Amino acid sequence: MTIYLMEIVVILVLGVITGVSRGDAERRGFIILACLVLFALSGLRSYAVGVDTLQYWNAYLTAWMAHSWYETGFLYLLRALNAVSPNPQLLLLFTSAVMTACVGYVVYKSDCNPVLALFLYVTLLTYASFMNLMRQGIAAAIIIAAIPWLESGKRIRFAVAVIFGSLFHSTAIVMLALIPLSALAPTKKVMLGYGVVALALALSPDFVWSFIGKNFDKYSTYSMSSWSGGNALAAPIMTAMDALLIVVSHLFGAGASDDDRGERVLFHGSMLQVVFQFLACFVNIFQRLTTFTSFFLALYVALRFRKIDTKLKFLLVYGICAVTAVFFVVIMVYRPQWHGVVPFSFFWQLV
Repeated sequence: MTIYLMEIVVILVLGVITGVSRGDAERRGFIILACLVLFALSGLRSYAVGVDTLQYWNAYLTAWMAHSWYETGFLYLLRALNAVSPNPQLLLLFTSAVMTACVGYVVYKSDCNPVLALFLYVTLLTYASFMNLMRQGIAAAIIIAAIPWLESGKRIRFAVAVIFGSLFHSTAIVMLALIPLSALAPTKKVMLGYGVVALALALSPDFVWSFIGKNFDKYSTYSMSSWSGGNALAAPIMTAMDALLIVVSHLFGAGASDDDRGERVLFHGSMLQVVFQFLACFVNIFQRLTTFTSFFLALYVALRFRKIDTKLKFLLVYGICAVTAVFFVVIMVYRPQWHGVVPFSFFWQLV
């Protein structure tokens, strides 16, 4: 775990050294350097880092065999990379590069606090999730990179990106919901609406599994597994953390005008994150959908606190960093099996 703590410290130090708030060049320099650090750790990890990594490692070794469980896009990716090199480490390097580049790109394009965005990318476990859930991570990265399109009203392009992402993980298609949602301004009534929908779905697990069975047939098998129940520990803790962040950011952060489409997109992505986490308390499989939405929350918080121009905001940002860092440490120490990224090892350490 020490290496992850070093990583978030490096992100903070780079923010100071580069003078990220001085101008666009410094901002770009910080994002590039920080993303290189994130990429290096993820891309050079061993197959033992991430619960599902070994599964994908073995799939790479048998890329030309039939893998009915995997989506078409992921299979083509395995075979294309396999044609370049039979070494599965290339898969980890390539997917890490794609995920990190997409994250860095949208942080640069967004009018947010880049240090806070990348700090939360790690401490809110999105980074760990991407190292574990490779297919969802690729799909999520594609959707993340398409955020500027939706923010600028290019809905068709965003829809195409979501559909493309679903070629790597079919459940990514749920992110099409952001297109109509982003038309709604962030209001108390909208937040209440999310709460009502979340409660209704939480009380209707049979309806949820019926919907999954009809639209995502292969995932219906989870209804007979531990994924059919709720997560009594992880989901409530993470729901509380996500809800706290969105409430603090919404109440105390600097908001844009009501017609700011960019903020609306991130707000609704963040609300979906809270809803998915809450539903995971009752139906565990919803936890996997948070891979698509967790970075929206990091961006939303970083957008609301893009300028630390008052003592209150200064204290709140440092409080957010402290609380999420403690959250990260507690999860890594007491529940390392959630993502399996602790202990960390580089690929050469297992040779």
